Amino acid sequence: MKSFLQRFGSLVSGVLHGFDRLRFRGSKRLLCHPGGFFNFLWQVQVPLQDYKSYAKDTTVTLCKAIETEAKGAGLYRYLNNGWESKEEAALHQAARDNRRQGLIAVLGCVEPCQIVQVRGNKETKKLEPRIESGKCMHYYHYYLDADYGLRYTRLQSWFPFTMHVGLNGRDWLAQQMTKAGLAYHQKDNSFTWVQDWEAAQCLLDQQRKINERYAEALATVEDKTPLSELVQELGKPTKWKGRSVRALNPLAPADVELLEAINRGEFMLNGFRNRDLRALLFGDTPPPTPQEEKKQAAKVTRLLRLLRAHGVIAKVPKTHRYQVSAEGRRRVTDLLAARHANTEKLLKAA
Repeated sequence: MKSFLQRFGSLVSGVLHGFDRLRFRGSKRLLCHPGGFFNFLWQVQVPLQDYKSYAKDTTVTLCKAIETEAKGAGLYRYLNNGWESKEEAALHQAARDNRRQGLIAVLGCVEPCQIVQVRGNKETKKLEPRIESGKCMHYYHYYLDADYGLRYTRLQSWFPFTMHVGLNGRDWLAQQMTKAGLAYHQKDNSFTWVQDWEAAQCLLDQQRKINERYAEALATVEDKTPLSELVQELGKPTKWKGRSVRALNPLAPADVELLEAINRGEFMLNGFRNRDLRALLFGDTPPPTPQEEKKQAAKVTRLLRLLRAHGVIAKVPKTHRYQVSAEGRRRVTDLLAARHANTEKLLKAA
């Protein structure tokens, strides 16, 4: 890159460093290895010899549900060639139908993947689940998102039903610049001119920070920290700027509602404000009078102070927004998961 700029620098108006594409993969881990899949079949009471018919029925039900709804909305198209650009096909379909926001296309095509089959073991003379290379129908749902631009999901239609979520980093930046009032010229997947390159790079840096926060949140999905240790610090009174602050009670309905509110996915990107929590905590009540609204705002301010005192959240500098801290995310995620677990699961985890 340096040698390129040294030679052609006079022709370059600006340089941006950031994501071109982002792809996340999700799967049920129980379904992704033979031992776990054997346990799954035992849970659903399906004998190994009946797996093939069970899997086919599951796949047919899934495909029928997706295609029926998509065809009814005029969104479905089957691609004979798996190598055809899904992105171009989706955008062409959106332009043809004048779809500018939301779900714009549902595409189906057969593609290679890792699938679960049941085979006979020559040594043990028994049937066993295996992970094999194979092909099956995949469904792409393409969206034009107000925050991210073009994004998609890709769902495998045969066990283990692996899901991918993809974002276009350049489209995401374009949406950010539009909201920030930055003018730009975009050609295909690149920018030929940007009003303020430095400001655009700051937006790309924000993308990286957001991705890091998501990675931190994903790391809390399975935490081996004992529940008693997670509760210990939150369950004690503390001090905040010289003032006493009560303990958090993860079993009390009001505190659980508060923790669930701040842990919502939409706050992962830009954090939340006092008004955002008021909408969640008092949303079921009639529209407040100006006096009642002041009381609600004051109550939420006290709750924010409570969460900051316990290190669950931190204030975003020079804003009225708050973000859940890395340690707070770990504690809140685990506590809420434990609260929703049944006794048998908790005993197994003990």
